[in-house]
Amino acid sequence: MSFNFFPCRLSPGIAFNLVVFCVTLWLLPIPSAQAQTFTVLHTFHGRPDGVSPSASPILDSSGNLYGTTSFGGRHFNGTAFKVTPGGKETVLYSFVGVYGEWPGTPLLRDEQGTLYGTTGAGGVHRDGTVFRLNGKGNERVLFNFSNRTGGGPNSLIRDAEGNLYGTLETDGCYSCGAVFKLTPAGKMHVLYTFTGGQDGGSPIGNLVRDSAGNLYGTTWYGGDMNCAEGQGCGTVFKLDPAGHETVLHAFAGSPNDGEGPRGGWLDKNGTFYGATSLGGSGSACELGCGMVYKLDPDGTETVLYDFTGEGGDGDYPVGGVTLDDVGNVYGATLDGRGGQNPGAIFLVDPTGKETILHTFTGSPDGAGPNGVTLDGKGNIFGTTEAGGDPNCGGPYYGCGTVFKLIP
Repeated sequence: MSFNFFPCRLSPGIAFNLVVFCVTLWLLPIPSAQAQTFTVLHTFHGRPDGVSPSASPILDSSGNLYGTTSFGGRHFNGTAFKVTPGGKETVLYSFVGVYGEWPGTPLLRDEQGTLYGTTGAGGVHRDGTVFRLNGKGNERVLFNFSNRTGGGPNSLIRDAEGNLYGTLETDGCYSCGAVFKLTPAGKMHVLYTFTGGQDGGSPIGNLVRDSAGNLYGTTWYGGDMNCAEGQGCGTVFKLDPAGHETVLHAFAGSPNDGEGPRGGWLDKNGTFYGATSLGGSGSACELGCGMVYKLDPDGTETVLYDFTGEGGDGDYPVGGVTLDDVGNVYGATLDGRGGQNPGAIFLVDPTGKETILHTFTGSPDGAGPNGVTLDGKGNIFGTTEAGGDPNCGGPYYGCGTVFKLIP
C-alpha cells in the first residue's frame, strides 16, 4: 500500500507543511525495524502548550531547546516554547493575532538570550511579522509586513551589527518573493526582488551567510523554465552585499536532477549542501522522491543521494539539511518507507551511503518530522508536526513532539 500525496506541484509555505496532517490521518502506527536510542522529550497536547511545531528547534549552551508551534496556545495562534534537557516544557509566549500568528520557522537566539523569529500571518496588516522575545516572555513586533512590502517571511539570520536577513515568499508587486534586510532600528530594505523567471521565484527555507557578507538560499520554482511545465524547478542563488544575484544552480527535475529545494547549509570551504523535496529518479513517487546534493563554489552539482521511495530509504525530504564536522549530512523525510510510514531521520555520509536512523510510527514518537539540529556531541534533536498523543486532534495524528536521537 503506497500513499502518494504529491499529485500536483505544491505551493510552498504553510500549505506544504500542513500536508502531513492529511497524510497521517490515514496512517496506522507501524513498529520501527531499527532499535535506536530515541527519546520523546515533550509531547504536545494542544492548549496551552501548542499544536504542530513546524521547524527544527535551536539549542543554547546548556542544552535547552527553543522552538515554535504554528497553532495552539491560549489563543490558538501558535506559541514559542522552551524544553529543558530533562523534557520540561515552558510556553514562553502565546501569539495574539495583531502581534503575529502561525509562527512556522526556526527561531534565532543572540548572545544575550533574546529570541527572534517570524510569523506567517497576523500583525497589523495580517501578512506576517518579525518579532523579538526577551527572556521574560515579553514580545515586541519589529516589523509588520503588508501587501505593499510582501509577506510570508521565512527564517532569519543575523550579522555582527544586529541586522536581520530573511526571505519573503511573496513580494508587493509580482508575488515572486524577495530577500530583505531589517536594521536594529526596524527599517526594512529589500535587497533583491525575484521575477519568477530564470532568477528564481518564491524563496523558501533558510538563508546562509559567508564571511564576506554574501547570502545563499533557494527558490521553490523558476530557474530552468523548460522544467515543470514552464514554471521552473527551483534554484540555488547567491546574493552579494550590493544586491547582485547569481544563480549557482537551476534544477532540471526528474530523472537526473532535483525539484523544489528547501534551504541549505554552507561549509567552511564554501560548498553548499541541500535537499530537494521532489525530483530525482525515484519512480515510486509521481514527481520523484527527492534527493540530497552539494554544490561546489563554482556551481558544480553532485547528487549525494537519490531517494527511491522503496526499500525503506525514505522520500520527500523536508526542512533543509545539517552537517557534522566530518561531512555527514542529516535530514528528515515526510515518508519513511515508500509512503507507508509518517517520516524518518536520515544520514548520508560523504561517499553517498544513506542510513535511516529512525523511522517514525505516529504514536507515541511523532509523525511528519521537520529538519534536525545537532549538538556538539553528535546528538540529534528535532520536532514532528503531528503524532505523539493520539487523543490530541484526532485518533491518528496528534499535536506533535520534540525528540532526541542518539545515533
